[in-house]
Amino acid sequence: MLIKDCIDDFLLNCEIEDLSEKTISNRRQELGKFEGYMREKRGVEEVSRLTVHDLKAYIRSVQQRKLKPASVRAYYFAVQTFLNFCVAERHLASNPLVEVPTPKKRVKQVQAFSDSEVKRMLGLYSIQGSFRGARTKTLLALLADTGIRANELLEIKLSDIRGSQLHIRFGKGRRERYVFLSPVMQRWLTQYLRCRERYFTEHLLREPDYVFVTSTEGAKLSYSGLYQIITFAGKKAGIEGVRCSAHTFRHYYAIQSLKNGMDLFTLSKLLGHSDLATTQIYLGSMGYDAIEVQAKQHSPLMGR
Repeated sequence: MLIKDCIDDFLLNCEIEDLSEKTISNRRQELGKFEGYMREKRGVEEVSRLTVHDLKAYIRSVQQRKLKPASVRAYYFAVQTFLNFCVAERHLASNPLVEVPTPKKRVKQVQAFSDSEVKRMLGLYSIQGSFRGARTKTLLALLADTGIRANELLEIKLSDIRGSQLHIRFGKGRRERYVFLSPVMQRWLTQYLRCRERYFTEHLLREPDYVFVTSTEGAKLSYSGLYQIITFAGKKAGIEGVRCSAHTFRHYYAIQSLKNGMDLFTLSKLLGHSDLATTQIYLGSMGYDAIEVQAKQHSPLMGR
């Protein structure tokens, strides 16, 4: 069977499994490059003709594209999952990729904002000011207060806010969860929603369902729009040497939570990680001073 036809079947199976659109889109792109390489560079079109040498050559070609180690591993695992599917469908007797070494995962220090950097960004905006200013302060604060992902923030609807709880409906891998708002975050969010209601009433616009929207039409804020808001706030606050993004706020939340004594299991649940090993990465970003404080606070002999 042609590799191209097998990929079509595989992607159809992904849709039946109800995987997210983003996951399916990524796999379509990754496997499209795989099929193109095998056909154009190796002269292989039938999945049954794939050899270990073909697969080694492909993975090496991906590495030579100077991609990040995480991206190289993503291509590797996309092919692995696809070939496992081919084995299950009996298009292959076995998966030849098992004989190809898994690309190494480079463990790097996580970059995060400092407390002072977050305070400087939040201090630039007022909840009592313009709609845009109130929106910016609220979304920056929400990222710092909960550590939610960019797409999770953009998908929040009014119905997802339940007092101190925030329902995350579209987490990674479509995993739902709840995160919890601090008292100050609840107050700012309430004030922002009032400001938002006044703004749309004054401009004779229907109040939208999504919490974070554009000021012109009330449309859901886009990822690029969110990125521009965060980068502008970072530049205005004079932040240098760290990438200003929603994910850097996520790193900030995780590291500060660990420093404040949150256990790894709880943090993993709040971040929506499916694997505790993913959360453990943040442990490497804790300095020895913070570790010493935690060790002393949680000594079995404390309080005796």
